[in-house]
Amino acid sequence: MFFKRIPLTATLVFLLLAAGFATRFWMLANPNQVVFDEVHFGKFATAYFTGEYYFDIHPPLGKLLIALGAWFGGYGAYVKQYGVFDFPTIGAPYGAVPYVGFRLFPALAGALLPLVVFWLVKNLGARPFAAFFAGMLVAFDNALLAQSRIALMDSFLLLFGFAGLAAFFASRNKNYNGLLLAGSGVLFGLSASVKWTGLAFLALAGLVYAYDTLRFLWQNRSRAFSVCARRAGIAALVFLVIPFAVYFALFVAHFRLLPQCPQSTQGEVNGCSYMDPGFIQKGVVEKFVQLNQKMYFYNTTLNAKHPYGSPAWTWPFMTRPVYYWVGPAANEATPRIYLIGNPAVWFLGLLGIVGSVFISKKTKERKFIYAVLLAGYALDFLPFFDISRVLFLYHYLAALVFSLALFAVWLADATEPMKPKAKYILYAMVGLAVVGLFVFFSPLSYGTALVERAYRMRTWLQSWI
Repeated sequence: MFFKRIPLTATLVFLLLAAGFATRFWMLANPNQVVFDEVHFGKFATAYFTGEYYFDIHPPLGKLLIALGAWFGGYGAYVKQYGVFDFPTIGAPYGAVPYVGFRLFPALAGALLPLVVFWLVKNLGARPFAAFFAGMLVAFDNALLAQSRIALMDSFLLLFGFAGLAAFFASRNKNYNGLLLAGSGVLFGLSASVKWTGLAFLALAGLVYAYDTLRFLWQNRSRAFSVCARRAGIAALVFLVIPFAVYFALFVAHFRLLPQCPQSTQGEVNGCSYMDPGFIQKGVVEKFVQLNQKMYFYNTTLNAKHPYGSPAWTWPFMTRPVYYWVGPAANEATPRIYLIGNPAVWFLGLLGIVGSVFISKKTKERKFIYAVLLAGYALDFLPFFDISRVLFLYHYLAALVFSLALFAVWLADATEPMKPKAKYILYAMVGLAVVGLFVFFSPLSYGTALVERAYRMRTWLQSWI
């Protein structure tokens, strides 16, 4: 009787949170060594404790959040007593450094992402179980897991971007509720303040708002001017003013926390070396403009190569995972961390893209859901085809989430004519495949030691090594 009284939505939310937190926070302290780009983002976050300016090609929010987690984890007290840890190389031991705090907020963002995806898909009008299934696919993907268990920024980008879309469509469902709409603008600003690729989420919402505006104008042609003026004002506020205000405010905080240039010997490159002379003394607006110009320049002129880089067209097929870390062998077993996806999840994402294009008998509302998710996939994937700098598999993660939402919605629609028993069996089979392969590949996500034979069993393609 007790369980029958619990609302369905509350049960689904609890399960998603349980899956998110259990997968992201289990063994968070492992490994106790610097992993992949912690060597960079650890340095950047540490700068907020010393006040010495650093330069990065991305906006500051991700590093600010990593630094905040480090502060909560006791790194500030450690710095006062022992000085900073300099994150010298991948594989460097942390020793007594309270390093788990650096991973705290990325893990929290990763843990909340399945729930946010559920909220988005549900607000798009999909069935609650389809929204839940989309969230579970996100929870049990190994690439999304690995990317959120170390001090990296992509889990922030995904959380704020998808939360912004969820708030936007929640607002749309309430005739564009002002508070929710403004909240989506804040979240879009936060996403873009992690990486500029976060602007794709804002662009998707802007396209939907423009579509709704044109449709409303057609239905209210007699008062087109007043409607157009009002809608244009709202669009400017939500999609320009609020996101830019958030973006600018975070740069102000960034500059105030980094008031000095690092001490360095002649010719040594430091954060101020990338900027014009006297950069630290300039006004906030001048620093904001110059830094964004420098970020754009270095983003567009980077020509470095990497053995685990991969072109965008290969990402949906996961042909080139990224080798993040290898630890010392013990008893013929070696721990490794790979950015590698759950093959079942990535295959289902591809199936969702294809199936959503060809599914028949769509109602008007269903067509809208598919159009939005396909547009989101395209906006987060296709722009990378025009980027010449080295790219990695993790640049596909936002598009992957859209593809998983597409699969969940498509599967619910495709199985609607089936008898309940057959439908439950199909969902159980899919779920078992997803969870089974998640567990199978989890040693490469958590850095659990594997003997060589077990490792080879998990590297299915030569290009994975």
